[in-house]
Amino acid sequence: MRVNLRDIEEMILKTAKGSLSEVVVVSVLALDKEGCESLVGHVVFGSDTAADPEAFLRGLLDDLPLPQYMCPRVADSTIHSAAEVSHLKSYSNLHDTNVASTKELTRLCLPRRIPIHYVSTAGVAMFAVGDTFDEVSASSTPPPTDGGDGYSASKWASERFLERVNAAFDLPVWIHRPSGIMRPPNEKHNQDALLLSILHFSKRSELCQRLTSSKGHWIVFIENVSRNIVKDVLENNPWTPNGLSYIHQTGDIVIPLDQMKEYIERESEEPLPVVEKLTLTEWAERAELVGLHSSLANVLKNADQIGILQMHIPKLVRKYRN
Repeated sequence: MRVNLRDIEEMILKTAKGSLSEVVVVSVLALDKEGCESLVGHVVFGSDTAADPEAFLRGLLDDLPLPQYMCPRVADSTIHSAAEVSHLKSYSNLHDTNVASTKELTRLCLPRRIPIHYVSTAGVAMFAVGDTFDEVSASSTPPPTDGGDGYSASKWASERFLERVNAAFDLPVWIHRPSGIMRPPNEKHNQDALLLSILHFSKRSELCQRLTSSKGHWIVFIENVSRNIVKDVLENNPWTPNGLSYIHQTGDIVIPLDQMKEYIERESEEPLPVVEKLTLTEWAERAELVGLHSSLANVLKNADQIGILQMHIPKLVRKYRN
């Protein structure tokens, strides 16, 4: 049955009698055993704010003159990926999608202190020094201002914003930092992920490039990332007294970037001919022939020519958890 969400929003505003200034109702997949769709309402309180917002909203749901299937749930947590994943775009191009959206969602969560689970990236660790990076704030290692890695910079900026909100308003925040996410084999490869694209087309072309970088890149399966985040949402148990938790989602596979040739030969399901080892420029030109996008190929060629692809990827330290 089709439900007009705008009608529900107007009914909530009318029943609230001025206590709410904004209402947005969306349809989401519920995290319950049935996995069915549910309606979730996001509200902003007006000047006549209730003394107990939680109790007010629970009572408001009981007073709504709507059938049960049209009554939205009160949101208990928010998962925000804020992600246009692109290592080819600048920070300014990604700001609205990846940073402004975080600020807007936080504004909606603040009145009821709805916990936010923010899906960041292990890429924020690339701006740090050292061989390891703990589950701590990345505030002391800001990204470069030349716009070279807009995606990681946008994630770093959102992390800093949420840290400030947590400190000022005591809003519970979980910052999840997945490393490179390995998607199912039958899913189309996303060429916006730089290192995974290098791995994907190295296997596909049976060619390998030279990378002068850190010793390994940590990969995590998408189903494990999803399962871990949902587990933290349902348990709702912050890892620190101030309600700000950093969680590294990583550790399923380690790809030794300085031994890519040996890794591909070892992991291949079938015997391969000799895997050539090329410069990035040579590799990009030949990988284009088997599907590498020309824009990504040009990025790699330019990086190779001016010697800037010296990737520093420290190992993400993950605390043991049951």
